[in-house]
Amino acid sequence: MRPAVPLLVQCLNDKNVNLRCEAAKALGNFRHDAAEVVPALVAAYKAEASTNTQRGVPSLHVEIIQSLGQFRTNAQAAVPLLIEIIRTDQSDKLSDAFMTLERIDPEMGISYWQKLQAAQTNPPPDDAVSNLYLQLFREGKVLGRNIARLFLREAGRDKRTS
Repeated sequence: MRPAVPLLVQCLNDKNVNLRCEAAKALGNFRHDAAEVVPALVAAYKAEASTNTQRGVPSLHVEIIQSLGQFRTNAQAAVPLLIEIIRTDQSDKLSDAFMTLERIDPEMGISYWQKLQAAQTNPPPDDAVSNLYLQLFREGKVLGRNIARLFLREAGRDKRTS
């Protein structure tokens, strides 16, 4: 373990939200210390989600999710958290959670996209899920683009994807 890791992990619990954000962002660079960092990031996300909303900041959640994605297959311990976010969240964290899940476990990411797509029966054009697919298509994410193309075609919004 690198000497900075314990200090950065400790900073995840600091009162200063900016310090927590920077610590989460920095921890994503310590890929060789996944065994220590990934559980700390997951715990920090859960702690942040359960605290007073004035203390928590959506950007901190996004930083944690994005940092987890840096560990790719070494972040398997984060998969349950990401699935929970995908199932319950409708904010900007949703697309980050999908992209991170894709980086950690591509097969599960595809499987989850397919399950979500199958669960959606004729969603309205402005539905949050439809907008997520459209956003991923525009961003050119490989998984998102392929699933988005299928979804948007079925939803009758394929004119925007051409």
